[in-house]
Amino acid sequence: RFGGLPSVWRVRLERELHTLSPVELAECAVRLGDPDAAAAWLFRACEREDLFVVFVGVHPAFDGLRGHAGLLDVKRRLNLAG
Repeated sequence: RFGGLPSVWRVRLERELHTLSPVELAECAVRLGDPDAAAAWLFRACEREDLFVVFVGVHPAFDGLRGHAGLLDVKRRLNLAG
């Protein structure tokens, strides 16, 4: 009925949009297959100095973003290797 796992993430995003951190919103975007939106949320996380943004390079939820130019830019901005 819900159309699979992406629908679960879409519902979570719609329901909790105002309570999720930028990193959590980036994770939702990755899981929904929108790497550009994920990168934009990660940039916002950098601007807000969200502590958890430093983990995106190793967190499994962001595996779908590996190699994406936006993630590489975020990692450069944070002076993270690779």
